[in-house]
Amino acid sequence: MPERLAIPFNIRLLELTPARLQNIRPVTSLEFFDGNSQNFHPEGLFSTLIFGRVGDEKRSLRFSWIDIHVSVFHPVIYRALTSLKQLYRDIIAGTQHALWNDQTKDFERSDALHGQSGFHFFVSHWKDIEFGETKSDERQAKLELLRRYRDKSMTSKIVVMPAGMRDLEFTDDGRIREDEINTLYRSIIARSNSVNENTVRRTPELVDTVRYSLQTTFNQLYELIESMVEGKHKLLLGKWASRRVFDGTRNVVTAMDASQRYLGAPGSIGLNDHVAGLYQVLKAARPLAVYHVRTGFLQSVFPGPNMPARLVDKKTLMNEPVTLKPDYYDRWATIEGVEKLLTLFGEESLRHRVIEIEGHYLGLIYKAPT
Repeated sequence: MPERLAIPFNIRLLELTPARLQNIRPVTSLEFFDGNSQNFHPEGLFSTLIFGRVGDEKRSLRFSWIDIHVSVFHPVIYRALTSLKQLYRDIIAGTQHALWNDQTKDFERSDALHGQSGFHFFVSHWKDIEFGETKSDERQAKLELLRRYRDKSMTSKIVVMPAGMRDLEFTDDGRIREDEINTLYRSIIARSNSVNENTVRRTPELVDTVRYSLQTTFNQLYELIESMVEGKHKLLLGKWASRRVFDGTRNVVTAMDASQRYLGAPGSIGLNDHVAGLYQVLKAARPLAVYHVRTGFLQSVFPGPNMPARLVDKKTLMNEPVTLKPDYYDRWATIEGVEKLLTLFGEESLRHRVIEIEGHYLGLIYKAPT
């Protein structure tokens, strides 16, 4: 089986090992600026020492990280885990007491007198849980995810996005405007500063409250970034990963109406024929269409930028020279102008309107005698 098919949801969790972090400085300070100066704090979220100078390309490429001093679940794992059973979420949050059943290898609801609750209690049995099998494909995918990353499901390091992608902005009245994601980063730093590593090692249950708070904030951070990149019109898929079509068409192909009044009628669709909309063909073959429109009929109407246009008098229906403003030549005889005209042809209400320029017709269409 190919590796990409073997991974649930085609994802891979990033493991922040010491080797990967050895050349990356962490963010540790909540301060924007260094003292009363306008220089960014060297250990803050906008540090030029960590992320690079403002305006430098490196500032949009360099990542950092936050040490929260206590391990929490990766948001993808937490989402899959808590969606399997509401009891798991309640135990982690400390709102439900439970007992660990060594026979079923799972938690059971209990009361405050006999059961336990909290983040540490759940984590102490997390790797021993035996999840029940079902016929649901969605549940099986989540179980495969949890089994595959059970040993790498928790982290005490959180990645910080490059500062160039979330920099501070100064408004005209001198106020500071910041991206929503910075608020979440500061919240994580503030909560992690209250975590004592000695307490985590000796009595980890004492930090259950702040640990769950870090987990929920980490989840919010992940959901915010996820909302930025998902969907057709969002940041990543909408701006950089979208499919751009140039000189072509992405219109949905539908069956054409091949009905006819009688077999062999004039204009009927044959086996080797196809019907396509004029506007779609103009856009699909844009360079060719622009060339023929400019060098065809319009060249006889607008012979040059400083020459009179050959328009039709509305009363006599005769061709006569008319001196126009340069704007008309730009609109009707340049590549950019013709491209805009072809785009306007997409509006059905404009297709059959009479074209008039300064009280004259652009041209006349003669119906051939039958």
